[in-house]
Amino acid sequence: MKSLTIAILLSLATSPTFAESFDNEGVVNYDVVDSLFQPRTDQFVLALSPDYSRFTYVASNGTNTANLESLGATLEYGLSKTYGIFFGVNYGTATYSSSQQTYSGFSNFHLAAKGTFDLSTANKLFASINIGVSPSHATDNNRYTGGNTYTPQVAFQHRLDASSLLAVGLSVSYLAPTTFDFGNTSYTVPSGTFASVLFANYEKMLGSTKLGGIFDLQHAYTGTDLATTLNLTAYALFEVAKDFSLAPEMKYSGVTDALLNKNAYKQDEQVDLLVVARLAF
Repeated sequence: MKSLTIAILLSLATSPTFAESFDNEGVVNYDVVDSLFQPRTDQFVLALSPDYSRFTYVASNGTNTANLESLGATLEYGLSKTYGIFFGVNYGTATYSSSQQTYSGFSNFHLAAKGTFDLSTANKLFASINIGVSPSHATDNNRYTGGNTYTPQVAFQHRLDASSLLAVGLSVSYLAPTTFDFGNTSYTVPSGTFASVLFANYEKMLGSTKLGGIFDLQHAYTGTDLATTLNLTAYALFEVAKDFSLAPEMKYSGVTDALLNKNAYKQDEQVDLLVVARLAF
């Protein structure tokens, strides 16, 4: 159960990403890149993101691994030049080496409202609120968090020159009191979980391709359980055709500090490989 708890702490901080972990949470591509993306007015944008992740953690019973294969789907609509709305869903299968157990199902369903505000010709302000709806307790047959998540985010973007930009932002997430039911085991976090994410994003246009990098530091806390995570992400964006693009992404996550039920965990690592296919219509 501790491994499930740390997975929730790690992945809660990843929404907006920030990418998803092995708990029961997350829409893979509602991350920094997407939070700084706004569809044009009256435009729909459909994105599909197959993802493979490998999570390694060291606990009292030794080194354990978990593999996650998932598919995320999001649909965004531009209400105006300034505002947009977002819906996301993700389905995946996680397999744990220590128990040889496999958990499959949907993660939380995500709804978001987004705003993009031009401050000047070189500066923009982004603001969003993301709600992750958990239809039921977390069980063997789903990847829900067992409680709804609420994530407001704000970011500032500055265009350095004609081909590059820099963005910095902050998000705060709250996971409502949570219940997990796995087999004969039931576990409850009655006080809820808080997580904060501080991130920086650099993007450079080389010819017709965008190359970018993201650094984010996440901290999650619930009762006596806490985790601090460092994430490094590299991505590219290729315009394959008009209104159709592909964005491969690789992300490394390392837990720099983790305390679960007053027991310290050693280094935990996660590697994500995914491709986001985005179609505008």
